[in-house]
Amino acid sequence: MVTLTTTGFVQLGSNTAGAISVTGHSRAPHHSLTSRSSTTGAIGQNNIIAVHQLRVTSPGPVALDSDNVVDDFAASGLAAGAGLIFHNAAALQIADRGRGQAASPAAGDADVSATGPITVAGLVVVDGDVVFTAEESADEPFCANDLTVASGVSVQSTGGSVALNAGDDIILEAGSMVIAAEDLEVNAGFTTSTNVAI
Repeated sequence: MVTLTTTGFVQLGSNTAGAISVTGHSRAPHHSLTSRSSTTGAIGQNNIIAVHQLRVTSPGPVALDSDNVVDDFAASGLAAGAGLIFHNAAALQIADRGRGQAASPAAGDADVSATGPITVAGLVVVDGDVVFTAEESADEPFCANDLTVASGVSVQSTGGSVALNAGDDIILEAGSMVIAAEDLEVNAGFTTSTNVAI
């Protein structure tokens, strides 16, 4: 077991390191975890990540599909066909990477889901398909499992489709844009148990 304590960012790996696998419970609720893999490495996990901010840079595939607990998430540097899968067990904000860098551009597909609302607050541009899903949960009477694209933010696929799914509402704030090279799907009232919009 390794314990890391910091008041800033934690970086796992480097531009020359191999694949990264998160095998233990990573918890740093008030700080940030940055994962960078090598030119051919992948990022995966066997247990949850619980941090305030998660920034992922990888030219290889990223599969972080456990019940993570992350407030702000951003990814960049994905190579063609690499793909990104990220799941969060709570509300999620897709943010910019900081220092003026957006959450993308990236190649491959991006499949991001959360058990609860998703707010897209940073630019998203990928070459493949984009699927964002704010999963339905039992939140009556609040009905807050919304997917929101913030004002001035774009979600774009330059070579594929875009699907925005929300258990409750889809909110496209004034000045936001959703652009797809192929199909564009906007599914409010989406349930993951049936995979259909109701």
